[in-house]
Amino acid sequence: MTPEFVEKKAYELAYALCRIAAVVRPGFTSHLEGLAANLLRAATDRDISAARKSLEAIHYFVRLFFSHKRNRS
Repeated sequence: MTPEFVEKKAYELAYALCRIAAVVRPGFTSHLEGLAANLLRAATDRDISAARKSLEAIHYFVRLFFSHKRNRS
């Protein structure tokens, strides 16, 4: 994977997270936006370790949000 590819995918994921953040509870909003920013920073800095940590946290926050939303329906 080229650095440009990684940066593009990080941007796409960060954009999706910001869209999700717009519809979640206020407590989740700042966390998701922060994770999106961290992922973009890690991708542009080419810091693979930080990017992986951000992706792992994103994965769990999104799972938590959707499982919570499904349980409320």
